[in-house]
Amino acid sequence: MLAHGLLGLGTKFTGLALVVPVGLLIAMAPWREIRPNLCDGLAAALAVCIAVSCLLNGFSDLKELVLLSVTLTQYAAGRLAPVRDARRGVLTVGAIVVAIGALATTVALTEQWSDHHGKPYVFGEFDAAPAQFAMLLGVVVIAAVTSDRLPRMAFAGISLLAVLAAAVFAASMVRFSLLALELAALAAALLCEGAARRRGLVLVALLAVAIGAGAAARWSAASVYGRHLLTATGVTAVAPDARMLAPVAVGCPAVDFDNSIAIRKQLLADALRILPDAGPFGMGAGSFAMRSCVPGLGAHNSFVEVAIEFGWLAGVVLIASVAAAWRSVTPLARVLADYRFVACMTLFVVLLSLAHGRISHDFVLLLTLGLAGHLRATRSAVAQTWMLRGLVTWPLRRPVG
Repeated sequence: MLAHGLLGLGTKFTGLALVVPVGLLIAMAPWREIRPNLCDGLAAALAVCIAVSCLLNGFSDLKELVLLSVTLTQYAAGRLAPVRDARRGVLTVGAIVVAIGALATTVALTEQWSDHHGKPYVFGEFDAAPAQFAMLLGVVVIAAVTSDRLPRMAFAGISLLAVLAAAVFAASMVRFSLLALELAALAAALLCEGAARRRGLVLVALLAVAIGAGAAARWSAASVYGRHLLTATGVTAVAPDARMLAPVAVGCPAVDFDNSIAIRKQLLADALRILPDAGPFGMGAGSFAMRSCVPGLGAHNSFVEVAIEFGWLAGVVLIASVAAAWRSVTPLARVLADYRFVACMTLFVVLLSLAHGRISHDFVLLLTLGLAGHLRATRSAVAQTWMLRGLVTWPLRRPVG
């Protein structure tokens, strides 16, 4: 976002930024020491299911197919990168990017405070930018809260940045991303002990206040979303002057085009209608948008999208991948920061994928699954070390595979 908006760089730069680091990790990886495990097998199975589906059904958008391929390689990035280095990188580079993003959003918000669209166009064209920056803010907050040995001043600085940024993004009408941030940060704090838990809970409370204050500061825009919630749930009638999307097919209702909640409600209904016909290898990439009552929009749910477009098998494998990642890190999440970080990251990215997901754009989801695979590979040795210190009381009797 910053590269496009500040420097005017194009999609080729984005592709290089995603591909080159993975290529370097693959080139420098100690392959003789790496042993495949369950997480690796599921990631490979997902890639195979998607490839088979594309061969059988074809594809309509080469750019999206390339982007999906790049997304799948992010598993390798997480699998080969040391988790501790990833956490440190988030706390430094991630915090800097969040600060710049919050500043850019503040400028756009000031200029477009009363705009009827509600969400400010950052750099004059990106209304999704506040949500993207809020997602990165969530990763930074999770890294800070789970790092129980982070110096007090460093934690205070990140907390101040997080509170200010959360208020700005809330005023920009970012909603679900901030809710997911709160839930993941709360889980991170509860997994900590002692002073780390207390300061984590304080940060969660401060973020809640900041989010409420940011939304209240633009009450005229926030109240619109409140009315949308009431109309989407049928509590109140749709306003007579609402922009209604006319039914595009038999059985499709009219949908308020300005009501994102009503749109997601219809997308979910479409997904439940289409899913039984998807079959084991799906209907092809981009097929959901062509069969939905809201044409041109994806399912906004990575799990549903994968099951419909690439098949039931791919959907089951993706769910199994998340379950394996969760089970790989939760046993040691209370005693080790790396495992705690990946556990809370898994919670965070899954929540986002349920509401905003698009598998070809889910870089962080695949990266997190890769980090879990990396930790699974070393879990037994780490657990044995901590058992000798008396901090882990349960034995891992079987080698992790």
